[in-house]
Amino acid sequence: SGSGSGSGSGSGSGSGSDGRNDSTTDTGIDRDEAATAATDSSGVMRCGGLVLRRLEWLVVGLTAALMAIYVGTEVAFGGFITTYALQYVGLGLDSSKLVTSVYWGSIAGGRLLSTIAAAYAVDARTTIRVAIGGAFSSSLLLCMWPRAPSALWAASCLFGLSLAPIFAWTMVNAETAMDVTGRVATIFIVGAAGGEMVFPAITGALFSHSPLSFPWFILALCVIQAALYVLLSHQTSEAAKERTEREGRGGFELPAAETPVATPTGTADDEDSAVV
Repeated sequence: SGSGSGSGSGSGSGSGSDGRNDSTTDTGIDRDEAATAATDSSGVMRCGGLVLRRLEWLVVGLTAALMAIYVGTEVAFGGFITTYALQYVGLGLDSSKLVTSVYWGSIAGGRLLSTIAAAYAVDARTTIRVAIGGAFSSSLLLCMWPRAPSALWAASCLFGLSLAPIFAWTMVNAETAMDVTGRVATIFIVGAAGGEMVFPAITGALFSHSPLSFPWFILALCVIQAALYVLLSHQTSEAAKERTEREGRGGFELPAAETPVATPTGTADDEDSAVV
């Protein structure tokens, strides 16, 4: 009888243990369902292996869009300013190339200045506001006097200085609201690469119809940059406020996709021994 009971219990326990799926927890709840429930209950959204809160997703999307506009504007201006100066303003070939050199040199100098500013703890949002305002002003200057060589020189120099700090300080701005992990940074870089491909192509298509469209299209991109930054600034403030409140309550762990879930350690033999 004891043998029958032991074998019956052992076989039942063994089949129950063999029937367990590795994707279940101790309570028999599917791991994916448990993770989804935890995600939904904490106001967190999951996309692939990336788990972020709703406001953080908005910050990521707007930051990637702003970087796309920024990089597209930078490359489009540098790629067509020589042709614009040569064909529309009437400068010589050497002078037109020098204008382009002044532009890229201003970007290099502006990034050096932004590094010095970072050492003095200059606020990221203030830096971005000044940079976008300077880019808008310089592109507007070129639109107002499109054939004036002096306006072209001044606009090229000021535009380069203004664009220089935007990329790095936009990253810093995002870090005030969330942890910028490798996957998040990848989204930013993909957005920037997309802008680098798309906007110079659009600039070239417009330039082939009319060289005068060049400064106006650059101005339009600066306006879009400003609008995106206004939205990003608001969302970043809200996300930073939520993060501060969460840390004040003791914090909350995000359900990471890579976190292993504990599995039962008991075996069929252990259960048989317990029954006997």
